[in-house]
Amino acid sequence: MTPIERDQALGLLRTVIAKMGLTMVARKLVQKHADGTVRVRRVRCADGSDRVMPKTYHPAAIRMVSRCQYRGNPDRVLSAVLDTFAQEIECPHTGELMTQHACANFATGPMPRGNGLNLMHWHACKTCPHRPEHGECNER
Repeated sequence: MTPIERDQALGLLRTVIAKMGLTMVARKLVQKHADGTVRVRRVRCADGSDRVMPKTYHPAAIRMVSRCQYRGNPDRVLSAVLDTFAQEIECPHTGELMTQHACANFATGPMPRGNGLNLMHWHACKTCPHRPEHGECNER
């Protein structure tokens, strides 16, 4: 990871923590092996069956990375931040974080009916700088 990418990821991490809170950020950040595969943990359910869950980072580790106090190499944590949150944008109308895909679908979708808040949001999307150009919407 280059120093520029590290600074971008650190700034993004601090912004996301301020918006969502430390615990929610830690729950979304998934640990990966060096080859890019997701690290998993087994959880025993109440009915006795095992369930495989992705392994996430501890909130204390995320806090230390955001404050530049992490003693190890923060590159894996910061790359998880970029993988998870780089595609998310802040909606200028609601102030919430949402994926670019969800933003494009809402902005280019049909006019909402029956919910005044969604209608005002949809109208705000018409002049939003994040609104996709015609033809690039609904891409998956």
